Amino acid sequence: MNRIAKPVQNGEVIDYINSGSDPITVGDVVPLGTFCGIAEIGIPVGEIGTVAITKVWDVPSVSGTAFSVGDTLYWNASNKQATKTPANNMPLGVCVAPKASGQSVARVKIGVFSINVVSSGG
Repeated sequence: MNRIAKPVQNGEVIDYINSGSDPITVGDVVPLGTFCGIAEIGIPVGEIGTVAITKVWDVPSVSGTAFSVGDTLYWNASNKQATKTPANNMPLGVCVAPKASGQSVARVKIGVFSINVVSSGG
């Protein structure tokens, strides 16, 4: 039997080519199209480096808004902050520790998102 798919990585990190105009620094949040990862090494422009797509991370976040465990968080690339606002922001992950409105750091599990289940009422 021929194998259709074969494993190539364990899925905790991916190889990422920095096609942007600025170098990526260790710990930078890296937008990846439909979700975000975290740079595990510095990645010069045009080079390949590793970006984590799992784990729990502390990231800068908006202040003035409380986060609850299970909230879906988004990355505002312009302000370099996690937020609960989806408009114009990239999905980041799920909040895994409460954050008071005065705090400016959120704990987020990247690579997963909360799911809103709608009952059919049936």
